[in-house]
Amino acid sequence: MLTMFKQLNVEAVIPFLETFELSKTIENNDFIAFKKELEKFIKTLEDYIN
Repeated sequence: MLTMFKQLNVEAVIPFLETFELSKTIENNDFIAFKKELEKFIKTLEDYIN
């Protein structure tokens, strides 16, 4: 399972999650960038499953 997530580039999402976890506020630009990376990850995951 971990290998699958590595292949799906989950690494692009993790830095955002780490930053957000430690932040009291989130800049809108950071959230938009996170959302775009998350959408890419979801698309890649859907393609992998199908």
